[in-house]
Amino acid sequence: MTPTGAAIVATLAEGRAGDPPPMTPLAAGYGAGKKDFGAPFPNILRVFIAEAQKVHTEQTASKEETPTTVAVLETNLDDAPGEVLGHVHERLLAAGALDVFFVPAQMKKNRPGTLMTVLAAPQDAETLSDVVFAETGTFGVRQTMARRYCLDRAWETVATPYGAVRIKVGSRKGREVAASPEFEDCRSAAQAHGVALKEVYRAALAARYGGSAPVFYGLMLQNFPEPGTTRIRMGS
Repeated sequence: MTPTGAAIVATLAEGRAGDPPPMTPLAAGYGAGKKDFGAPFPNILRVFIAEAQKVHTEQTASKEETPTTVAVLETNLDDAPGEVLGHVHERLLAAGALDVFFVPAQMKKNRPGTLMTVLAAPQDAETLSDVVFAETGTFGVRQTMARRYCLDRAWETVATPYGAVRIKVGSRKGREVAASPEFEDCRSAAQAHGVALKEVYRAALAARYGGSAPVFYGLMLQNFPEPGTTRIRMGS
């Protein structure tokens, strides 16, 4: 970087240096300085004028129709006991991870291990990688970028015989496609009234849709064109 370029960056740049953001170049200019720095450092300055492209991140995108961009961080661990993985899971979520999950993996030298995957907003990837390095014995974290579609989410509260329960409602293109009672609300109500958790789930959905709504562990009700019409899909 030339002295002039360094001065421009120091004056105009915000945040840390890195890869250029998504942009549409409008013009480019080049200029050569008089000072000779010797090979391989040509004293040339290049400046772009560009129009920034809108980046749909997990925090800013319209989830309904536009796929969001997320960073996918992965590392393979063959020396981390379960209690360490649980601790790392908590730290990553506290540091802003969108999701953290573990998958059994067969490692080299026939060692059983764990594939740890972290989903993150792109701007949080480096911070979360620092957590992984600090809390595990890994020597590397892989990063890829992925696009994903998300439902628009809204919260509703219904009255049940066991108290108020919040329900998370998902919609796409203006159409409701999923509804799930909040687990913590249902668990607290079940414990307070001495009933099974699924009874509170059933009561919450019945309160919203009317009638008797069957609920099974691992499943949640979806797509209710009319009260009493029930479809079931695997929850995630």
